[in-house]
Amino acid sequence: MRALVLGVSMAWAIFAGQTPVAPIDSGHGATGPYAVAVDTIRTSHARREPTLIYRPEGVGTRLPLVFFLHGLRTNKRGVYDHICQHLAGRGLCVAFPHYRLRSFPGPRRTYRKLFSRMAEIVEVLGERIDTTRMGFVGHSFGGAAIPAFSLRAISQLGWGRESAFLFIMAPHFVFGITEDELRHFPSHVKMIVEVYEDDDCNDHRMAKHLFETIAIGKDEKVFVTVLSDTSEPLGYAQVADHAVPYGPGDALGEIDGLDYYAIYRPLDAVAEYALNGDAQARAVALGESDTGPRFMGYWRDGRRVKEALVSDHPEMLKPMSQYFFSWKHPWNPHNPERRRRRFLFKW
Repeated sequence: MRALVLGVSMAWAIFAGQTPVAPIDSGHGATGPYAVAVDTIRTSHARREPTLIYRPEGVGTRLPLVFFLHGLRTNKRGVYDHICQHLAGRGLCVAFPHYRLRSFPGPRRTYRKLFSRMAEIVEVLGERIDTTRMGFVGHSFGGAAIPAFSLRAISQLGWGRESAFLFIMAPHFVFGITEDELRHFPSHVKMIVEVYEDDDCNDHRMAKHLFETIAIGKDEKVFVTVLSDTSEPLGYAQVADHAVPYGPGDALGEIDGLDYYAIYRPLDAVAEYALNGDAQARAVALGESDTGPRFMGYWRDGRRVKEALVSDHPEMLKPMSQYFFSWKHPWNPHNPERRRRRFLFKW
């Protein structure tokens, strides 16, 4: 079904020369002012798995650093390249480390290896970055790793000690961090957790539990459920499934209105708010503005795209049976009925 939808989408783009939902032309979500350079570095912890560094050209000051952690099977550059390019174009340095799963379902070795690699990346970048201002962005397996990685980075290394944000998309099982650690998470961090209506991979209950347990104040975080929508006159569907963040580098990926409004805009806003204290950005990021995460733009025929759901107490739209990885799966370390200590490993 998705292949058919994508076929229609591409046909529309070729015929009309434009996407059915126009890109954002100003403010949060718009393309930034900087040209982007992409460097490749190899660390001693992963010589065969390069790290891509996206950086804005022509910036003389030290840059805030954002780590982007990809999903399990999506470590090719082109899959998330559009998001990394977008962030760098707006003045951030983005590190995108490729990694392989070294142990599963308890990914202790993978987490340890990747964290050592992240520390080496910071050392290599040196004076070019400002580690007191940090962002952590991730999707699926990578999104679920963000709480454990950011907690260790902030508490042990002092990264993001002045300002930090988390942008977590469709998280998998949240390994490597205990309930108590979530409840004592650094409260100065800002966070957006985002799920997709027709995701059949990761149960939204993982995201809900993370959102409701983590000790970030309700005024500094927001839970967003992105909905699918169809424009019958245009013959185009925006499908809010697990592949929303994927770009053209994946067979299921494309760039459309969901990227502009569900990813670029709230991601820009939460970064601007967390790193620079901008009050307008706060209103956009946390849903207090008409252009906040509810608003998904307009179809080119003038109809408003179906708004996202934004809540402090998210409702679950689908039963657990819809998902391949459900809340009650035996690998889920935060399900009290089947909790496994080896998945709540100590670093």
